Amino acid sequence: MRANWRRFAAARASMGMAALALALVTGSFTATLAGPAEGQEPAPFTVALEPRAARVSLGSEQALTVLVTFPAGAAPAVRLTVGPLPEGFTARLERTSVAPVPGGSARVRLIVRVPDQFDRRQVVVRVRGEGDGVSRESTATLTLFRGCW
Repeated sequence: MRANWRRFAAARASMGMAALALALVTGSFTATLAGPAEGQEPAPFTVALEPRAARVSLGSEQALTVLVTFPAGAAPAVRLTVGPLPEGFTARLERTSVAPVPGGSARVRLIVRVPDQFDRRQVVVRVRGEGDGVSRESTATLTLFRGCW
């Protein structure tokens, strides 16, 4: 087992990964990677779309939250865009620009309008944040259905 850990540590370093935490959970391992690799600058911001998945009735709207998080220190203003979306879908961001909040975060409401008719069962909503030449994105999957439940 020790030899495997040494090989894993070498592979991890060559891939530029950062911290690794392993926990024994009913006979299997859970791995969590976090932070920049040694010698790399942290990203000036991250973008996350919440919730990551939702069930939405055809002809209705779904509210999502765009969470823009800034590490401590200088950070750029972030411009938000949505799309591309399939024909018939519309998206409206509460605002399209987020001022930096060093060491904090900002939330922006996103409303996605679903058409009355659509031939696929799922749609992926993509939000992109851009600032100072850096781009980050996040997605959420909408599962579509007819009726009220």
